[in-house]
Amino acid sequence: MTKIVIDLQRNALDPNVEILTLLRQAYLISKKLKLAEFESWIQSELNGYKQGSAVPKYRVIWGELKGFNPVRGWIPVLIPYSDIHEVICKTEINNSIPNILSILKADRGIEMQFHGAMAAKLAEMVGQLTSYKLDIPINAVEEIIEIVRTNILDWSMLLEENGIFGKELEFSLNEKEQAKQADIVNYTNNFYGAVDNTQLQQGTSSSEQSK
Repeated sequence: MTKIVIDLQRNALDPNVEILTLLRQAYLISKKLKLAEFESWIQSELNGYKQGSAVPKYRVIWGELKGFNPVRGWIPVLIPYSDIHEVICKTEINNSIPNILSILKADRGIEMQFHGAMAAKLAEMVGQLTSYKLDIPINAVEEIIEIVRTNILDWSMLLEENGIFGKELEFSLNEKEQAKQADIVNYTNNFYGAVDNTQLQQGTSSSEQSK
């Protein structure tokens, strides 16, 4: 008889199984086991992190600040103040996994342009009135997908260690009780960091840095 938790492990190890399929399977398991915290994490990955909600640490990404030079085009810019440089170049991504996949599929580069007061402040610090943007490395965004896959695999192995397997799409009362253990319920605590809620955009002049 099929054990859904073992199936989840097998799918997590299979690179041909899409991350969205994996997330939906994990969502089904967490829903049936009434693991609200893990269920909430999966919903956030599928639908995006809401404004003001906690963003996982693995979604913190460093970008490269660039300014537009009329002769040389976009060139790297270094803010002379390290603490400010970190605030500007370190960003947290709240996009949903489906949105991230569509951005990666377009393969047109990922950037966030600064507008308004932030653009004016950058011009003041750099000493050059021009356009500024933050270039996001694609490999760092791809890593979000891989970490989510690994987190699901780790979680499924934790379920197995606690004797939770499921038969077909059902879990026994004993398995549901076992799932209420603190190490399973609080599994996602290690993933969360500060909130910034920055939206990724494909390489376009209409993108904006949210602050």
